[in-house]
Amino acid sequence: MVETQRGDFTLLKYMLISFVVLVAFSATPVASQQQLAALGCVGSEPTATAQWIYKNAPDFYVGRIGRKGRPAYLSPELYKLLEREWKCQEPGELCAIETYPWTNAQDGDVLEPIAYKLKSQTSSLAIVEMTYLFGFPDELEKAVPKAIQLRLVRTSRKTCWLLDDITNGTLSFKRNMAEWPYYEAQRRRSP
Repeated sequence: MVETQRGDFTLLKYMLISFVVLVAFSATPVASQQQLAALGCVGSEPTATAQWIYKNAPDFYVGRIGRKGRPAYLSPELYKLLEREWKCQEPGELCAIETYPWTNAQDGDVLEPIAYKLKSQTSSLAIVEMTYLFGFPDELEKAVPKAIQLRLVRTSRKTCWLLDDITNGTLSFKRNMAEWPYYEAQRRRSP
């Protein structure tokens, strides 16, 4: 083996130390599944999070009367918009949410098969596509394929993925609430 001197280190030792330093400083810490579970994360990665939300909290948009705090699967921005929506709905008003967010329709259901596919991901943003059949359970032959996208966000690799929006084509659940004229509903209620 040929050794080339580089100061007090041989080339081999120098390369090994350089590699260790490079790995130590370039590796971004990622939370383990156990750490994510301890944080209350509903999934360890975006597609698992999207699937958990649809299966366990499909009615996330319904008022949270008597419940305190933001659910661990909603982004703070989305939750703030939902709180404003729920306040508008309290006296029985119809406000921004007029349709089922998963279908963007008042009638019809999400039918099997349901599939989840990661469309894009950065360290803080993931887009998960959810595909399903849309129709009525008693008229399966008329069901049509449909796809929506769930926008998930997180603040770092050590935090949970959170639902931030559902888009159906160009329609955004979050943007719809953000642009809704809540002041009009308040004005109609005022004597």
